[in-house]
Amino acid sequence: MQIRSDNGLEIRVDFVQTQASHFHEALEILFLCGEGSMEVRTDSDSWVMNPEDIIVINSGIRHQILSYDQGSILCSLWIPRSLISRSIHQDLFLIVCNSVTDKNHHFGELRSIIKSLIKHCLMNKSADLYFLGKFYQFLYELTKHYLILHDDVRYKEKISKNEERTQQILSYLYDNYNRDISLNELAGKLYLTNAYLSRFFKKTFGVNFGEYVNMIKLHYAASDLLYSSKTITRIAMDNGFSNMASFNKSFKTVYHMTPKEYKENGGSSSGENEWETDQNRRSLEEQLQGYMEQIDNTDSTPEICAVADCTQKNENYPCKRPWQVLLNVGDMVSLKDYRIRSELLRINSSLKFTYARLWNVLSNDMLLGTYISDDPSDYDFSYLDECIDFLLQNGLKPFLQMGYKRVRDQERIRMDVRRFSVMSLFSFKSLDELIKVLRLTLKHLIVRYGQDELNTWRFEIWHPNISYYLPDIFFSGNEDIFSAKVYWEIRSLLPHGKIGGAEFSLLLDMDQNYNSMMRYKEEGIQFDFITCVSFPYKVSHEGGSMKREWQIDRHFMRNEMEALKQNLIKVGWGNCPVWVTEYSFTLEHRNILNDTRFKGAYILRNMMDVFDIVDAAGYWLLSDIYSEGGDSNRLLYGGSGLATKDCINKPVYFAFYFLSVMKPLFVEKNENYLLTTDGNGNYSLLCHNMKELNYLAFSKSEKDLTLEDMNKVFEDEKALRLKIILKNIGSGLYRLKCLKIDAAHGDIQTWVRENNTIMGLKRQEIWHLQQSCMPQIRIYCQKISGSQSLGIEEKIEANDFLYYEIERVL
Repeated sequence: MQIRSDNGLEIRVDFVQTQASHFHEALEILFLCGEGSMEVRTDSDSWVMNPEDIIVINSGIRHQILSYDQGSILCSLWIPRSLISRSIHQDLFLIVCNSVTDKNHHFGELRSIIKSLIKHCLMNKSADLYFLGKFYQFLYELTKHYLILHDDVRYKEKISKNEERTQQILSYLYDNYNRDISLNELAGKLYLTNAYLSRFFKKTFGVNFGEYVNMIKLHYAASDLLYSSKTITRIAMDNGFSNMASFNKSFKTVYHMTPKEYKENGGSSSGENEWETDQNRRSLEEQLQGYMEQIDNTDSTPEICAVADCTQKNENYPCKRPWQVLLNVGDMVSLKDYRIRSELLRINSSLKFTYARLWNVLSNDMLLGTYISDDPSDYDFSYLDECIDFLLQNGLKPFLQMGYKRVRDQERIRMDVRRFSVMSLFSFKSLDELIKVLRLTLKHLIVRYGQDELNTWRFEIWHPNISYYLPDIFFSGNEDIFSAKVYWEIRSLLPHGKIGGAEFSLLLDMDQNYNSMMRYKEEGIQFDFITCVSFPYKVSHEGGSMKREWQIDRHFMRNEMEALKQNLIKVGWGNCPVWVTEYSFTLEHRNILNDTRFKGAYILRNMMDVFDIVDAAGYWLLSDIYSEGGDSNRLLYGGSGLATKDCINKPVYFAFYFLSVMKPLFVEKNENYLLTTDGNGNYSLLCHNMKELNYLAFSKSEKDLTLEDMNKVFEDEKALRLKIILKNIGSGLYRLKCLKIDAAHGDIQTWVRENNTIMGLKRQEIWHLQQSCMPQIRIYCQKISGSQSLGIEEKIEANDFLYYEIERVL
């Protein structure tokens, strides 16, 4: 059973058969299905594979397979080395993935994708978009977690000199087989003599150079005959044969039939025992069907079971709460909008953030975007005072980002990166003019509020990035000048103020961020905290322009933070607190996934991932009001806010509410739950069942996703059964409260999908939705005696999440 795509991605599923020692250019991924075992041997190692073990055989590695049990099924995936090489821009690499020897990696994601491909092979038998999507997802997981590049010290430990040379030879031959190449040319590339290379080639490959090149040509030609619609003449020319006569002769020598006969017979010899082959195929399909049914039954409701020992003392392990430190509100002038103010007060009354982050402080909208004179009486600070007073009077501290972002009607982000000039936001004619107005503004704030008060605020230095650039009047070929001058101006007037920098964009290569940090350090700049933004995109370059590629990686945010931490250690800033001043799963303000339970579950998983390694995490954004546009007459339009423009809480709001009421001391966590305590016998439990997005979600532009897509964009819709046992919790009566967000409770998008024919809503109906869009609540008691444990068991549907409060009342 076999499927192969035009670009060489291939799956083969068959009964395990002993294979003599051999090697090939493609990477081969071995996966043992069902029952039984088999052995894989290389020149230096051997491994016995049991059911669901995975081993990757790299390009050029000689290996053999020994069959132990009749009827065992082997699934092998084939990925051309050249495909990976082009993707990572490296010729020499290894994929070190072996579940037999590696007990540190979690292979569940790889196994899941392989099983999906096997099921597709059984049901569809075609290299369609689903097949390609799954294969590329598998390739992404491999290169992300198991890739070792040539300059990695581990590379030399994993491969012998002969194996490395074989890989170099295969790389060159498979990249150039379809043109006229010679042994002399290859020897020159490898800096070897013809005589030495000829002996090495014959010993390693078993044939001479010309014969092996011809075998490669015939291999690709045979594949084209079976899987392409090209003419036989075109196939001969594309694969390096100079004429049809030489092609026919070579092909018949190896395959014992003409290319035409091979194409007509589907690659099978006319003398093959068709009855025996058919019997074998039916037996294989029956066993595979049984295997897949067993998987479906086993995996229908995955379970997570955990036991937490409540006698362990965690008083010295406080659970950091980065999610409550900071919230992005908008540009400074947005605080003059009554609706933004009302929403900030309403939301913060429950979620209890410390800082409100604002930008575009020195702007025309704030009456502070123009240099007039050095006399402070020539400036109108009334707008600024009004906004700051509002925050302080309501228990919020200002977090002032001393740079510029798009104003509200420009916030729509396009996937192609078009850098936005901040010139339209102010009327300064030079950097000196901006610094003078900054100095006057800071002096005004010091007089009005006092230095002690300003020392409790946070100031963030802004560095232009791939989305924003400064006009030439601000710098002379060095964008660092802007950031440095703003830093030193604030530091001179507020020597004990808290200054962070420099909103490092993790979309950029870490080397670029490292270089920026080193330049700041060389300038004598010492930030009190490091700031960065985290959105799951990668930047690619096409035709001289940059594009953002949206991706949802299971642990994207944590991986980014760990890489950033490594940079900080290299710079000498390893002890500097890290504040993620902006994060979400999208930059798009018209992505309807923003309105889903998935968004809430995504936030929970990422906060569980990073709460122990960052000091603040500023969610983007307060309200959908900020991103209103021509289409915002709808109830939902995919805005990034915690609530809709009509002040209806979205599922992501409740994710933050659940986080805000967690107890202060850490007990235990895994990927789907977090358990905390107050040290007095009371506990909080937070759980989610976030699902990964599938290829369909990424095949469309974010803003083009529709309500009808929401049932199709996730990898699966399986529920999760969660069992938590609190051991040694102590005798007594316990009160348990469960708050749950599901399709029927707290999910405004589900309501919209069920009522999508309604043209508009009355004011009273909006009020009703504001009141009714709430979590499900259940309250019950459990009595625990002696050494009894307290158990919680919940079935959590796809993208649902819940909060448990466990209190001892007697």
